Amino acid sequence: MNITSDVEQQETMEEVQSLIQQPQYANTILYNRAEELNDLEEQLLQRFFILFLAVGLIIMFTIIGLMNSTASSIKERIQELSMLRVLGYTKKRLFSLLLLEGALLTGTVGIFAVGLSMISTYCLLQSLDATTFPSMPLLLGGIIVFSPLIGMGAVLFPALWVTRQDVMKGLR
Repeated sequence: MNITSDVEQQETMEEVQSLIQQPQYANTILYNRAEELNDLEEQLLQRFFILFLAVGLIIMFTIIGLMNSTASSIKERIQELSMLRVLGYTKKRLFSLLLLEGALLTGTVGIFAVGLSMISTYCLLQSLDATTFPSMPLLLGGIIVFSPLIGMGAVLFPALWVTRQDVMKGLR
């Protein structure tokens, strides 16, 4: 039924309620399509929120792990980095070299991750006999652009630490 006014809705609801009370219509289910669609939209938004929260936590833990890995890698290479400073590298150039290293590492991983996720999504949809393949170019492009920035952020503090170290202390 398509009900357009409140008066018509009230009358129709009373008629339907009286019909449902009869024994032959005992298995009849009455629902409001607008309410059902609102409930469905609310559930979808809740699931998206949970998904984005989970992805955000994964990214945060990845950045912490990347910072830890980068810090230990830079600490192990402090002698080589000090040697570069002795050979004429400025603090600024050494800092930019370390930032570029982090950006290239995570940028490459970001490109591979997007490529492999597209391939696995395509295979999954083919196994489900899907007729369409959803493409989200803004999201995928954002991931590719954002991944080198994550790498640069993860390298930032260890690179600042190593460039402030005394060259002679690093050569020992």
